[in-house]
Parts: sequence; structure tokens; C-alpha cells
Amino acid sequence: MSTGGRFSLQSADVSRLGQSDQRLLTDLEFNQAEFGPRFRAGQIHTYPLLDGATVDPANPYGCQAWHPSSLTGQVVIVERGFCAFVSKVINAQEAGSAAVVVHNHAGGGNTLVRMSQDNTNRAVHIPALFMGHDTGMAIRQHLTQASLQLIVSTTPTQRGNHPLVVPEFSGRGPTVFGTLKPDLVAPGAHIMSQGYALSPVSELRHKGYGQASGTSMAAPFAAGAAALLKQAHPEWTNDQVFSAMANTADFHGLRNPDGSPAGLLDMGSGLLNIERAIANTLFLSPHKADFGLVTRTTGNLTRSIKIANTGSTDKALQLSLVQAGTTGLPPLSHVSVMPSHVDLPADGTTTVTITLDLDAASGLDILEGFLLITDGLDEWHAPVFAWLPPHSPSPQVVLIDADLSPLHPDVSPWYRQALAALGMDYLYWDTALNPVNVPPALFAASPPEWVIVFTGDHAGNSKASNVPLPFSDSDLDLLAKYLASGGNLLVMGKHGHKVLGTSALGLALLDGVQVQEQTADRYGRTRLQVSGAQPGLDGWGDLALDLVQPNTDLGRTPLTSSGTGTSNADNPLSGLVAWSLQPATE
Repeated sequence: MSTGGRFSLQSADVSRLGQSDQRLLTDLEFNQAEFGPRFRAGQIHTYPLLDGATVDPANPYGCQAWHPSSLTGQVVIVERGFCAFVSKVINAQEAGSAAVVVHNHAGGGNTLVRMSQDNTNRAVHIPALFMGHDTGMAIRQHLTQASLQLIVSTTPTQRGNHPLVVPEFSGRGPTVFGTLKPDLVAPGAHIMSQGYALSPVSELRHKGYGQASGTSMAAPFAAGAAALLKQAHPEWTNDQVFSAMANTADFHGLRNPDGSPAGLLDMGSGLLNIERAIANTLFLSPHKADFGLVTRTTGNLTRSIKIANTGSTDKALQLSLVQAGTTGLPPLSHVSVMPSHVDLPADGTTTVTITLDLDAASGLDILEGFLLITDGLDEWHAPVFAWLPPHSPSPQVVLIDADLSPLHPDVSPWYRQALAALGMDYLYWDTALNPVNVPPALFAASPPEWVIVFTGDHAGNSKASNVPLPFSDSDLDLLAKYLASGGNLLVMGKHGHKVLGTSALGLALLDGVQVQEQTADRYGRTRLQVSGAQPGLDGWGDLALDLVQPNTDLGRTPLTSSGTGTSNADNPLSGLVAWSLQPATE
């Protein structure tokens, strides 16, 4: 979760000389030199600013001595290059300069270089700053039009203002099981933390402070909040701590980086609000109405939430359902809550029921909203979520594309054309383009008879053997559940064994799964040839794919019979398909 812009330990501005309130350039980034004194922390330093190329057109890089006292009490800006950083600073120091700004040359761009001492160990008594090329050129352009001053601040300052944004890197739902995650969000972007100092470049950086982003920042906020709640209310159960954090979170105004309103899959219950959580006296169990992945298409589904009032006063509660992920709070359709009004005495409990009308909700895909509870003074909310994928008649085959096709040449047309030519009813599922890797169709009322997972050959990728396949233990658990229901699974392609994983858990879950794999690299070869079904792979018939010159004939090669394979009356593909990718022998 964004904390509202960037926290800066140091910054520089440029204004007209003697007019600090008229800033021409603001929020300029810089590195302080690793030699000489540094600007004293917690202060604002202001100096007249000069362009070295104007002071002495023959000395734009500051590599030569300046006229004595020509820079007294002023800051000179020079360009990087032609001599050591320390030489530029020593030359300015000897001319009376108060500080030096070195900006990068065009070749270095806006990279902030760390200026280090050379091996002469010359004594430097003034501070020096390094700025990017564009910044330096902008300063010099302004200097052609007016007298300027440099304002250096070493007082920690918040820069920018972008609060309530859920960053792109924040984990989003749903889970591989189709249930709602996250539960809530916490500050995790641009967090000031020990151990992230930008300089110096040594182990000392672990004693300094800097900004960092990610789960490593957000998780401590959530864990620390839970600890504070437990300290303030040692009598609370873990479920009550969870409810207090989730059901009092702030969800109003949270947005995604593109400006769209954040939904349940982005923020869960919303942004952690520790003050409201500590003062909480109303608890919900569970803290959300999660219908998860819905495989039915008709009838009603219900979820119950128990509400407990631990306060010392009675509460007259009004309950309603509103949409999430929208501007405003429009009513949430296809869902109802009963009762809609509850008089809940102190230390009393009640149970409310949320009902999802599947007939009315058909075709929604994602249903997301909040159960709002208010007593006229305060407000609580619980996420209401359902994943309602389209329910077409169950296909005979589900084809799971695990070849990372957006990143590598797409081999899926071979598989898809083969199934289409055979007249097979199939569902194509690309793991790179869907929120989960294992499609809901595997758990429909009439599941598919076969699941084919293919990894392709990752052609053209020099690091193909290092490409991670996207199946987790949770994905394997779902595949195992499908197998246990009587389904069949075939894994194919280069490094296809990685789909199963090497853990004991993965192997135990998928014991007996048939695997065909291209076992040798094809780099440098011009084509692949196809052989029949490998020994032990029973019932896949005698039709094979001709993969000659896959990069040029992708998806357009004819299907040819290989004359191999065995028949099995119970297999819908019996006598039809045999795929085995083997390296060509030339």
C-alpha cells in the first residue's frame, strides 16, 4: 500500500537569488561525495550559485585552477569528465567556493554516481554534490536568465502525494482454490527502514536508513498491529484480533495505479486502521462472506456471519450490501442479507445470512461487494465475494498451456489444431493469461475425461532449462483432487517433469501420471520429428503431430498417421492421438 509519495532524507531546490519563495527547480536528487565533509543533517543550506562555464569559459569541467577568490562563498556547478572528482572540488575549494555541484555528462545520463576519493588523499574541506545530466543542464539554462541560489535541505521531507494506491507489485487474488485474498492491505511502499541506507557503500549501510517497498515492509505493519491489539486487549481471541483488523479497515478511496477503484481482489477489506481496531467492540466471525469458486449455475448459496457486541451499550444495527471496486457505493445486486436490522444488546450475539441467487447472477464472472453494518455512529464491513465463471457444457479435454507463451514462441496451435481436427471438444487454458493455473472446469458437475498439460519446447530461449513452471503445491493439490475423482492427466513438453515438482508431496499426489518429454535440446537443429507413443503410455492411438520446422510452419503443418499406439475402449482419444516430441536425427 502506498504511504503517500516518497520520503526524502535530502533534497535540493533552485530559486532566484534572495527569493527563496520563488522556486524554479524543486525536489532535485543528488548524491553527496564520499570524501570531504557532508552537509550537516537537519538543516537548510542556501548559497549563491554560479556556472563554471560562465565564470571561466576555458574551465567548464573545473579541472584547472580558478582565479583566486573568484568563487568565495558561492557554489559552482561543473560537468563531469576530464579529471578526478576530487580535483574539481580541490580547485573550487582553493578559489573560496562553499560547495561544488558536479553534474553527469550526456553519456552518463541521469545516473547518480558516487564520487569517491582518489589515491592522493588530498584534504577536502567543502561538501560536494553529484546530480544527473538533465538536472545540471536545467540549472545552467536558468543561470543564463537570472542569478540563482541553491537551497540544500538535509531535513527529512515527504515528497509527492500519492496516498491510498495499491501498488502493482502488491499480491492480488483470488487464490488457486478460487477463494478471496488478500484479507487487507498495509503500508508497504517507500517505507523508511533501517538497513537500507543509500550510502556509504559498506556494511555501515545496515546502520543507516533508507526506503524500501514490498511484503517485507507491509507484513511487519500487520504483525505489529496484531501485537498492539493483543497488548491492549489480552482477553481477545486470535479471531477477534483478525476481525478487528479486517472489519474496521478503510476501503473508501483506495485505487489502483491506473486510477481505477480498488476491488476486493486488490485490497481485501481495505487499509489497516489501527486506531479503529483498538477501539473496536463489534466482532464478525468469519470476517467475510466468501462463496469462492462457484461450480453450480442454479439455486441459492448462503453464508452465515456471527456478530458479537462486546461493548457495554446496546447497538441498533442496520445492514446493507454495496458494490466494491466502483465509484460510490451502489447496491450489490443478486445478493441479499437477512435480517437487515438487528437490535443487539451489550454482550449479545446474533447471526445474519447472506444469500447468493445463482440464477440472477449468471454471467457475472466476479461478484464483489461489502456487507455494511452501522449503528448510526460507527461502521463495520465484511467482504462479499464469489467467482462465477461461465458454465458451458463440460469439454472432453482440458488443454492447459504452461509454455509461458507470451514470453516464448507459442506452440499451442499444434495441440489445438490436432484436437480440432479430431473433432474433440476441448477447453484451452493459458496459465500466463488467467488468474489461476488450474481451471475451474476440472471440478464441474461433469468434469473432463482428460487433462493435457504441455510445456512446449521454449524454442529460442537460451535459458529454457531455467524457466520456472507455474505450478505450486496448491496447484498440484487441485490436480490430485481431479485425479482422485477419476480423471486422467497427461503432461507433455520440454522439462515437463517440472510441472510435477520434485518434492515428495508433488510426487505422492501425482503418482502414476503419464509424462512425455522432449529430453534433448534442439538448439542449432532445424526441425523436430515426431515418433509414436512411448512404451507404457497406453491408449493414445496412432495420430501424431508433424512438427517439421516449427518456427516457420507454426500451427500450419499437416497431421500425419504414425501407425503406433494401442487402443482402449474407455479412452475418448483411443486410436486417435500420439504425441511425442523427440529431437531430429540428422
